[in-house]
Amino acid sequence: MCGIVGGVSLDSLPECRVFEEAAALLAHRGPDDSGSCALDRGGVSVRLHHRRLSIIDLSPAGRQPMSNEDGSVRIIFNGEIYNYVELRQKLTGSHRFASESDTEVILRLYEERGAACLAELNGMFALAIWDAPRQELILARDRAGMKPLYYWHRNGEILFASELKALSRLTGRLPIDRRSMFVFFDLGYVPHGRSIVEGIRQIPQGCYLRWSRGEVEEHAYWKPPLQRIDQRNADDRFDELLSGAVKIHCRSDVELGLFLSGGLDSSCLLAAMHEHGFQNVRTFSVSFPGMGHYDEGEYAAKVARMFGARHERVEITPDAAAVISRLPAIFDEPFADPSAIPTYYLSEFASRHVKVALTGTGGDDVMAGYRKYQVERLRRRLGWIPSPLLGAARAFLGLLPATRRTSLLEEVLLARRFLASLAGPARLRYLATLRPMEEALLLGLFTPDAIERAGVDAERLRGDLLPPMPGSPSLHDALCADFVTYLSGDLLVKEDRLAMHFSLEGRMPFLDAQLADFCLALPDHLLLEGGTGKHILRRWARSRLPDEIVSRKKHGFGVPLAEWLREPLKHLGEETIRTVPDQVFNRRAWQDLWAKHQSGHEDYSQTLYNLITFNGWLQSSGPVP
Repeated sequence: MCGIVGGVSLDSLPECRVFEEAAALLAHRGPDDSGSCALDRGGVSVRLHHRRLSIIDLSPAGRQPMSNEDGSVRIIFNGEIYNYVELRQKLTGSHRFASESDTEVILRLYEERGAACLAELNGMFALAIWDAPRQELILARDRAGMKPLYYWHRNGEILFASELKALSRLTGRLPIDRRSMFVFFDLGYVPHGRSIVEGIRQIPQGCYLRWSRGEVEEHAYWKPPLQRIDQRNADDRFDELLSGAVKIHCRSDVELGLFLSGGLDSSCLLAAMHEHGFQNVRTFSVSFPGMGHYDEGEYAAKVARMFGARHERVEITPDAAAVISRLPAIFDEPFADPSAIPTYYLSEFASRHVKVALTGTGGDDVMAGYRKYQVERLRRRLGWIPSPLLGAARAFLGLLPATRRTSLLEEVLLARRFLASLAGPARLRYLATLRPMEEALLLGLFTPDAIERAGVDAERLRGDLLPPMPGSPSLHDALCADFVTYLSGDLLVKEDRLAMHFSLEGRMPFLDAQLADFCLALPDHLLLEGGTGKHILRRWARSRLPDEIVSRKKHGFGVPLAEWLREPLKHLGEETIRTVPDQVFNRRAWQDLWAKHQSGHEDYSQTLYNLITFNGWLQSSGPVP
């Protein structure tokens, strides 16, 4: 895993020293080595800088930037290509390789096929290729968006980097993107394609950007597959693909481990690793002492014992919430997924022992593991219910307390979101299952001036987050929507930034290109069955894992945030509301929200945590709103 920085211009670029300083800000992504090149030919200036975390081919031959024999094509690359061995075998007859690295495989493949080669890469990556004969720069990201890549383009000049902090060193301080700010408060993260900084964007997942003669064009090299898998022999094909995905994700020249939660996904990965002959695997999990609803430690330990893993556990206590103040500098953007807190400690602990860790991330997203997919199916069946009856049901649920101390009361929250999702356009109905509160209530937390300057309203706040969806979205539509929003904007951002902060490479076998495509195209009944998701994975697991693991409901990787905000984080919440900018936030509305949460009658923990993380980002590195 690595970090990349660079730029191309028809005029002059910032001094090489500035690029070196930007690359130095990515040292955590690549502490093992660094490299750079500067080209000024034919009226074009090119800068490519790289920070290296050595995983495959630890020798100097894997150093980047890497070029072909005559220097006409150069590449800097962040990530891992898991099928590089197979791709290399296809290229051996026409190319002489100078290294054992996957980077060189991409370089040779590009020489033969140009940007079309991206569709053949099975892995996680963000890359930049300078093609001197064509005078073109290619910037690309993997199909899921596992590796980040930000860019800024103006007046023919393009600058890019793996993280905002490095790119901001090149662009200078830029104002906040006000619309992205509102979207963040809606979702708790800044979705794909956007950034919190005006003028800076992300390359969307599954896309590449071509810079040529000062102009840029965006192209998609991958789109989610159509739902048309032949269900015959689906179990055998799934077994083959899962086994193959785990096998190639374990390719490494350094020791690797596994994040083991005790849930279905990570337990299946350990079982598959065991079948491939991996013994004494180092496994890592977190536990919440005294918080039984959140603590999966006993399940993780049991699965580890089954397969002879060397298991270690990190305990998360209320004191661990102190890490919140460190997160803004790690993410560079406001990021309010509270599971970042245990992930921080898990990544830090694992990095002391291994350089690579497999995780179960992505399994829920490609195999319908979340409760909301069951909700969407129910919504389609109950769409005929008259509006007055829905209103009465919502009013009744509003009288019930909504803390998250028990799984029963979580059902209250789920029911509220379900009823809210029964009206409106299809894509907005679907997004309603993700939000912590309704649009009108959310906008009431801001000043009228802030709303006007951002150009948002209750109808348009989410309007462009998703492409149009059918009037009655299918499960496949919902899975594909999540793939380009929640997965890429939240889960993969969390995985990348926190693992990379500790120079740890996280790998996600369930997002293997072939396996993910297969799962996204499965018929509904192989994903949802009997009120639970991931049906095809459960069938695979029944002969390998105990029933208490296979049949458990989705647990999630949450923290007792509602309780923490009433106890150990109470002072932080009060101080945040007291200090947020008056020109943006309606302080009185936030105070009312805080009081309702403190009463225990309502759970506004996610919205309040959005404010805490946003204010922390503003104070640490953010532009003035």
